[in-house]
Formats: sequence, structure tokens, C-alpha cells
Amino acid sequence: MLSGTVVSGEKLGRKLGYPTANIRLEYDYPLDGVYLTRTVIEEKNYVGLASLGNKPTFNGSEKILEVFILDFDEDIYSQNIEVYFLEEIRKQIKFSNEDELIKQMNEDHKYAIINSKKYGI
Repeated sequence: MLSGTVVSGEKLGRKLGYPTANIRLEYDYPLDGVYLTRTVIEEKNYVGLASLGNKPTFNGSEKILEVFILDFDEDIYSQNIEVYFLEEIRKQIKFSNEDELIKQMNEDHKYAIINSKKYGI
């Protein structure tokens, strides 16, 4: 589990159709990839897709935790959230363009919907 305060990002997720809650990391955790998560906001559980890494498709340099929270559309900037890692879906991949990334994100989203049921969230 990682927790932190939601900060404003580059709004890339929103542009791609998957707005994310961004959390800056205090340490360089040895986790890189896309994960199915249980995300806790104000004691409520949500299914999430978390990307932990440096956004290789966009040549990012800073490692960050970005969480797309399914069925959620509230302003949570400056709020503390908890992200519980349930399963690794895949490793970080550098895609050749945004369309390929969106196609994979759509697949990750389907995976999260189907597989979150076994965790009761």
C-alpha cells in the first residue's frame, strides 16, 4: 500500500480519456507497472488502475503514482488517498504513439472491471 496527497499533474490521463489522481513519491519504490488496486478515499473503497513509473511513452523522468479510479468523478486535489496493490496487470511499456497507449489502457480497464469482482470491490 502506498498513500499520499493528490497533486495536480500534466493532465495527460484526462487527455487520453483516463483522468488520474497523481501522487508524488517520497522514495524510488522497486515497483514499475500497471496494477489493479483498491483505492480508499474518505474510508470508501473504489476499484482503481494504478500506473507506477515514469510515463515512458511521454519520455518522463520523474517516477510517479497515477491512479485512474473507476466510476469516480470528484475533485480530490490535496486529499490523502490510500492505494492497495492487488495484482500486477503488466509492466511499464513505451508505446510508439498515443493511439496504441489508449488501446492498451482500454484493455487494462476491461481487465479491472472483470477481475475486481474477486476482491469484492
